[in-house]
Amino acid sequence: MLPVTTTVTDVTGDNMEKSFTLDRNGFQYLKHISAFSREGFAGEEKIQREYYAECEGFLKEVTGASRVFAFDHRVRRGPSDWHEIPVYNVRHRGPLYRAHVDQSYAGAEMVLREKVPNANEVGGLMQTRWGIVNIWRPIKPIHKDPLALCDARTVSDADLVPGSIILDSGQRRESWTVKPTPEHRWYFKYRQQPDEVALIKCFDSDSSPAIARRTPHCAVEDPDAKEEEWRESVEQWFAQHTSSPPLRAKDHVVPSGTFLALLMASVKKSLRANEPGVDAVELPRHIRKGPGLLVFDWT
Repeated sequence: MLPVTTTVTDVTGDNMEKSFTLDRNGFQYLKHISAFSREGFAGEEKIQREYYAECEGFLKEVTGASRVFAFDHRVRRGPSDWHEIPVYNVRHRGPLYRAHVDQSYAGAEMVLREKVPNANEVGGLMQTRWGIVNIWRPIKPIHKDPLALCDARTVSDADLVPGSIILDSGQRRESWTVKPTPEHRWYFKYRQQPDEVALIKCFDSDSSPAIARRTPHCAVEDPDAKEEEWRESVEQWFAQHTSSPPLRAKDHVVPSGTFLALLMASVKKSLRANEPGVDAVELPRHIRKGPGLLVFDWT
């Protein structure tokens, strides 16, 4: 893979942060206070039993979906070079620098058929609008390797390269790697907090031109934070469907309990980061600093 230099813009601030929506941009930042503490994310069974239900309710509320169910999750606590660990590297799984979409269009259908084994039910769901959404949450404030999200409107299907993932069980999954172009627009949230979640659209069956169907994402490196502790985050995938017209995440959601209005901060920062191509990932070896931005050079 040949890395390229790409600008990643901080969304922090009232006007920009609340301007992104799932259906227009493919991602959205929302305030959600979880009942889980940092220590709670160490228990896999507890996550599946309690965190799944908590987030299913949240996502159903903010999108208006008729049905939402969680089917997988991943906790990341590890180094960014975890792929180079020769044995059991998934136990130390850290952030992923490769720009990608979690499921391709075909991969989303594979997931649906796997997680809903009743063929008649799958057929019924596929007659409605359905999709897959990733809820991404920091477990502790993000200083190192923040999450970057690409505006879906700037990514054409021609920029997406399908890649198969073969599990130990023999099952095949399919995701997308992203070919870089100058048109892509990338964003991140500086010092993202545990109660500031990102909703990431992985797939939407609605192919209307105005609807974002998927958005690429990846971690980016901040040279000023290279000595910080490993990033800790949790991502969780949900399938959802609706029998009504297109579901749209609401810009202002103020239900009872823990679902609060959007919280905006005032810190400003810009990054330039690696947007990878197709085969491998290299990290920048030389860094130049200029007014208001960082430029990574690859040699």
